[in-house]
Amino acid sequence: MARHFVIPVLIFFAGLASADEIPNPLIDYGAFKANVERVGELRESHRVTEAEFLRLAADPDTVVLDARSREKFELLHAAGAVNLSLPDVTEEELAKVIPSKATRILIYCNNNFANEPRAFPSKVLSASLNVYTMNVLYAYGYINVYELGPLIDIHKTMIPFERTTHPQAVNRPTTLRTHGATKVTVGNATGQVKAQLRSHCDRNPSSRPCVVSSTNADTMPTMMDESSAPKTSGANRAGMRISNS
Repeated sequence: MARHFVIPVLIFFAGLASADEIPNPLIDYGAFKANVERVGELRESHRVTEAEFLRLAADPDTVVLDARSREKFELLHAAGAVNLSLPDVTEEELAKVIPSKATRILIYCNNNFANEPRAFPSKVLSASLNVYTMNVLYAYGYINVYELGPLIDIHKTMIPFERTTHPQAVNRPTTLRTHGATKVTVGNATGQVKAQLRSHCDRNPSSRPCVVSSTNADTMPTMMDESSAPKTSGANRAGMRISNS
């Protein structure tokens, strides 16, 4: 009976041992742990106040790096910042935005700004993006990195912010699903587009109700038509994309 029990146990532990020896020359957790210790010491003297951040950012040789997603960056970012989302960081991509590893880099993240949950949604304390960004930059040889330290009310900060505008959109295109089978995405709903949408409603009275609405102060008016949409060619010229779904 004991023998029958021992054999499965030995097989189980043998399986654990082999799982610990799965080779991958492109992953080194030990090096990561070692870097975390070094960065922890460096970070203590490289966290800056809001006033220091502004002073350093004013230096033309300083790069302000925003490592959030492109979507969040376009919603709102520190004026003059460059965007390289952390998952996209490679030696080559870093070299494009920061050619010299001696460059002074300023970083900030979601957990630096309060009261702007859409652009700066807070992360769990131990998952703060600043911590990961500094560790990743250090791993690539960028050690002249300074982190914005405090949590600041976005409505009271002295740091200037800006939104990214697209060639054919004031903000990221607004997508609305109609009650029919057509999805209409409006990118640049200027007065010309607005007129086109109203014209479409006038030419197609059967498609009523046809409502021109806006989601917030930054998004331009969007047509929501219950049964049909403007012709694709006209919509494309107006900065709209139409697809069936």
